[in-house]
Amino acid sequence: FTSGYKVSESGTYTVTLIDKAYDKLKVTFTIDADAPVYKELGLVNITHYIENNNGTTNDLKIANIGDTLRIMVRFDEALATNPMVKIGDMEPKEMHLDSAWASYYYWADVTLTKEMNLSDGEIDFSITEYADSVGNVGVELNKENINHSTYVGVKLDTTLPVLNFHNGMITSGFTVEVTEENFDYMTVQHFDGTPLETITEKTYVISGEGDNVRYNIKAYDKAGNVSEYRDIYLDNVKPVITG
Repeated sequence: FTSGYKVSESGTYTVTLIDKAYDKLKVTFTIDADAPVYKELGLVNITHYIENNNGTTNDLKIANIGDTLRIMVRFDEALATNPMVKIGDMEPKEMHLDSAWASYYYWADVTLTKEMNLSDGEIDFSITEYADSVGNVGVELNKENINHSTYVGVKLDTTLPVLNFHNGMITSGFTVEVTEENFDYMTVQHFDGTPLETITEKTYVISGEGDNVRYNIKAYDKAGNVSEYRDIYLDNVKPVITG
C-alpha cells in the first residue's frame, strides 16, 4: 500500500494505518535531512600557547614556519565521519573528537612548513567531509567562519624586520628606525663594555658622543624573525694633520 503522500523534511512523524476491520496501527518515525552545523570554530598558535604557559608572552595570533597551529570546531552532535582539515598544499588531515569536553569538539594540530607554499598574512584553511550518523554532509568551513572569542585566527609572518641603515660609519647623532608591522623589540650591543640594551620602541637614538664606538643592532618581531646583521660605527673626531 502506498499513500502517495511524500514526507521529506526533517522532523518526527506519526502515521496511523487502519484496515477494513478498523484495526489501527500507529507508526512513529523521524527524518533527519539536516547537515551538521558548527557552533564554534577557532584557530590558534599552539606553540606560542604552550610557551606562554611556561612564562613567555608570545602572540597567539602570529606564526612562523615551524610553529604548530591548532584548529578546533564544535558541534552539538557527534559526527559519524570526522572532519578533514587542509592548509595550503598539505595533505588533508583528520580531526579527532576531544573526549575531555562535554560538547563535541573536534581538533587537529598542523605544523607549518615551507612545502605548504603559504603567503604572509591571514592563514586560510578548509574543513570538509564531515557527516552525521545518517550521512548528511556539512558545508566547507574556512577562516571566514571563525567565531571563537579567543582563538580568532593566525597571521603568517616570515618577513625580516628592516633597519634604516647598512653596515658603515656615522659622524654625528643618528636615529635608528625599524620597519615591521609585528615589531617586538630591538637589542643594542655596545662593544665598549656597556651591557646589552633591550629597546621596546621602534626607534633608538645614537647620541653622537664618543669616538670609534661600535654598535650591533638587531630587531625582532613577534613571529621570531630577526633583522639582518648590521653594525654601525660612530666616528666624530676629525682627522688631524701633523708634521
